[in-house]
Amino acid sequence: METSNKKAVLAYIRKNPGCTATAVANEVFGKWRWSGWIFARNDINALCDEGLVSERFYRGISVFYPVEVKEEA
Repeated sequence: METSNKKAVLAYIRKNPGCTATAVANEVFGKWRWSGWIFARNDINALCDEGLVSERFYRGISVFYPVEVKEEA
């Protein structure tokens, strides 16, 4: 049983900046899967901790944006 798919979650957020955890869960884990939102949220939190995704609040709803990673010379 797949419980983590950070690469797909990050790819979806990069493709759809400003998306919600529900949108990520529906796309990556499938609408039919009730646990998908939990898995998506866990992956998003891990990506936020790693500095790859930022969480913002818009009218009380969490939305997620990719963080531009600058490579050091």
